[in-house]
Amino acid sequence: MEVEAHRAITRGSFTAYDLVQRGNWHLYKFTPEDIAEAQRLFAAAIEADPNCAPAYTSMAYSKYISAQFGADFEATLQSAFEFARKAVALDEKDARAHMFLAQTSLWLRRHDDAIAEARGAIAINPSLAQAYSVLGYALDCIGEFEEALKTVAYSLRLRPHDRTVGRCIPAMSVAHYQLGTYGAAEETARRAIALMPMYWLGHQMLAACLGQLGRKEEAAQCIEEIRRREPEISRCAYSARLPFRDAVYARHIDEGLAKAGWNG
Repeated sequence: MEVEAHRAITRGSFTAYDLVQRGNWHLYKFTPEDIAEAQRLFAAAIEADPNCAPAYTSMAYSKYISAQFGADFEATLQSAFEFARKAVALDEKDARAHMFLAQTSLWLRRHDDAIAEARGAIAINPSLAQAYSVLGYALDCIGEFEEALKTVAYSLRLRPHDRTVGRCIPAMSVAHYQLGTYGAAEETARRAIALMPMYWLGHQMLAACLGQLGRKEEAAQCIEEIRRREPEISRCAYSARLPFRDAVYARHIDEGLAKAGWNG
């Protein structure tokens, strides 16, 4: 953080940097109202200094969170990608910018780019715990499930008391599920929901696990909660949302949701 502050001040963008810090304070509260306020502040920072790389980095993350928490999914992810790409262009040594570019690239199904950017972020800052989680998601999505488990586990060791891991540990649930260890996948999904109930992926994985385990009553309650949150989405669209390179893995999740009782 001190390095970022020095960069901002030396570029004559202290006002923009201050706006970014205020925005980050709101962003990491992870409520819809705070995310909206964070985005307003990041936009103000960009207006104050169009070359303030941290403003683009934080805006990218805020847009990614908005997409994952219910905003127009594809369009908001594309916006996050553009902000992340701009951040990297402005400061190629910003590990967080590379990490968020990896994150948004993955969800836009740019798998090779996502892995390269995540590894690039780790090369710049080997202690950036979240980058390992992003890499873990990417490994999930190309079918490297054992390696994904190891990568996310390392991320968790770097930040054992960070509550925001609720956005990251679903990668472990996905890996366990695809490996057929549904009990471990269920346990991880429940932990993810407890830590970050707004994030849809924990709910998806829990419902699919319970479907595979034949616990239909519990599974039906999960499906009811999912459909309450996103009443217009179909089961197939929900299954296909995770950006797997091979559609067989999305079909495996769809199978679990069907067994959970989701017929629409």
